[in-house]
Amino acid sequence: MTKHLLTILSVSVFGFASAQVCTPDMSFATAGPGVYPFSIATPDCSDTLGVKTIVSITDTTVSFTQPITLDVTIYYDSSRIVSVSGLPPGLSFGTDVDGFTSPFLPYGAWVNAGTIPNVTPAVGCVYVHGPQSAWQSAQLGGDTGIYVIQVEYDARIVQTDPDVSGFGVPNGTWLSAVDPNFGGGTITIQVPMDTDPVTNLEYPTITGNTSVSINTSEIYTASGNGIGYNWTVTGGSIQSGQGSSSITVLWDGGVAEGLVTVEVGDGAGCTKSENYEVAIAGVSVDEASTIEVRIYPNPSEGVFNLQLKNSETLSLRVMDVSGKVLRDLQLSGSTNYQVDMQQESSGIYILELESENGRAFHKLTKN
Repeated sequence: MTKHLLTILSVSVFGFASAQVCTPDMSFATAGPGVYPFSIATPDCSDTLGVKTIVSITDTTVSFTQPITLDVTIYYDSSRIVSVSGLPPGLSFGTDVDGFTSPFLPYGAWVNAGTIPNVTPAVGCVYVHGPQSAWQSAQLGGDTGIYVIQVEYDARIVQTDPDVSGFGVPNGTWLSAVDPNFGGGTITIQVPMDTDPVTNLEYPTITGNTSVSINTSEIYTASGNGIGYNWTVTGGSIQSGQGSSSITVLWDGGVAEGLVTVEVGDGAGCTKSENYEVAIAGVSVDEASTIEVRIYPNPSEGVFNLQLKNSETLSLRVMDVSGKVLRDLQLSGSTNYQVDMQQESSGIYILELESENGRAFHKLTKN
C-alpha cells in the first residue's frame, strides 16, 4: 500500500500571535488539510510566542498491492501531535487542545465533524512559547538562529472504502499503529523556524525630571525606534507633543506623585510601553491627601484592601496607564472596601478617589 499524505504539511507550524495561548484563524477552514499561512516561522514582537493554524486531514487515498491491487479511501475522525523534537532549549510546544492531554494524547486531539463521506475538518492551532531569554539564546544557535523542528502528526481511522478492516487497517485505529507494510506510521512534518522576532521594536526609555514643582512645565522624551507615540499623564496635563517622541507636561493635578507613560508602535501592530514616576513638590498635605486612605497589600496579587479614615460618600475609579477606566464605583456608609483586580494583567494601575472635598490619586501595582 502506498500513502499519498499531506505533502503540504512540510511547511512551518509557527507564526504570529501575542500571548501564551493560540487561536486558530478560521479563514483557513476551507483551504484543505495543512498548516497556514505558508511562511517561515518567527516569534511575535513580544518574543514570547509563535502560532499557526492547522486544518486536520479528513481522508486520503492509498493503494493496496497485496493481496490484490486496490485503491482505498481512508476516512479519519480525529488527529493529534504525537511528539516534537529539535526545539531550542527553554522553548515549549503546545496546542489549543492540550488542556485535555493524557500520556496517550500528549498534545490533545482535534476531532473532525460531519458524516462520511462529507467530513468537515477540525481547525486548530499549534504554538511555540517560552521566555524572552530563551528566544534570545536560540538566536545564537542553530543555523544563524534557524532551526528545523521535527513534528510527528497522526490521524485516527474511522472507516475505509471499500472496507479493508480485515486486511490490516482496522477501524478505530490510529495510523501510527497500523503495520508499516500497509502504509501505517506517523507523518513527519519538517518545521523551519526562525527565532529572530518579526520586529526589533525596542522598549522605550523616558527621560526628564523626576522631581518637579507643582504648576511647572517639564519636557519628557522617549528614546527608541518606535514610529508612533501615545502618551498618558497622571497628575498633570499634556500641553503639547502628543504623538511625537517628546511632550510638555504641566504638573497641575494637585497630587504628590505623578506618572508619565508612553506606548510606542512599529506601524505593524506591535507596541511596547514604559512608565516613569515623578515626585511633585509644593503640594500641601491637605491638598494631596484630602481623602485619607490606607491601601494594602500594594503590590498585591490582585486584591487591594482600602481602609478610609472617614465613611464619606466617594466615587472610586481604577484606570490603566492609558487612561481606560476599568472600575467605576460609588462608595458610602463604610470605611473598608476591597478592589478586585485579579482578572486584570500584571502592571501598574491608577486609583482615583473623589469626594465633595477633592480628589486623591494612588498607584496600584499588581504582581
